[in-house]
Amino acid sequence: MNRERGFTLIELLVVIAIIAILAAVLFPVFAAAKERARQAKCLANLRQLTGALRQYMDDNDGRVPPISKYNFPNLTNWCGTLQTFGVTQVEKGSLWPYVRNKEVYICPSDIGREAKGLDTSLVPTVEQRKAYPLSYSMNGELNKRTPSGSYECIKLDCYASRKLSKILLLIHESRNTINDGLYLWRGNNLDTPDKIHYDGTTASYCDGHARWVSNKELVKVQNTGQYTHQSEWDPDPTR
Repeated sequence: MNRERGFTLIELLVVIAIIAILAAVLFPVFAAAKERARQAKCLANLRQLTGALRQYMDDNDGRVPPISKYNFPNLTNWCGTLQTFGVTQVEKGSLWPYVRNKEVYICPSDIGREAKGLDTSLVPTVEQRKAYPLSYSMNGELNKRTPSGSYECIKLDCYASRKLSKILLLIHESRNTINDGLYLWRGNNLDTPDKIHYDGTTASYCDGHARWVSNKELVKVQNTGQYTHQSEWDPDPTR
């Protein structure tokens, strides 16, 4: 009589070892593919928000929207910040009628990541800060300080028509600093770009294009503006 032969212990160990090796090889590949997909979605978000901003400007005499609730306390800012360092509700922002999709405001890689730039007295729980619905901030230089000390929303195409492709519009800000949709890159208390996408992040520019940019390149441009008060990101580098 023939008996069915089972696996020996050595054979089982060999199979387990092969599975372990394959897992070690394939899991990083799967993880990288997943992150590439998140990065692509992040870039698509920026393109959609940038297109919405252009539509907003077309409907508002060519002017960009208010960026900071601190500088425009009585106006709705672009992303629905209710209080600087506090709660943001994107559906209450001036851009919402052109977007109408909350998912566009948040990078998939930021879902569940704590927004540490928020004031814990205004957003007290970790769960609330992890649910912060915004990943992107707008270049603060697009709201210009007037001689009287107040701020105005500039007419972008008139003000900087020759270098729109160089001027930062939106950027995926670091989860350590984001708090109000305003990106301050000049002077003290600088906001910082994220580097979650392969040591870089996504950014869009005032001519409408968006791209991945390395963190090193972004920080270099910020430092140039900080120390010389001139930068490709500034609509008025003569200040």
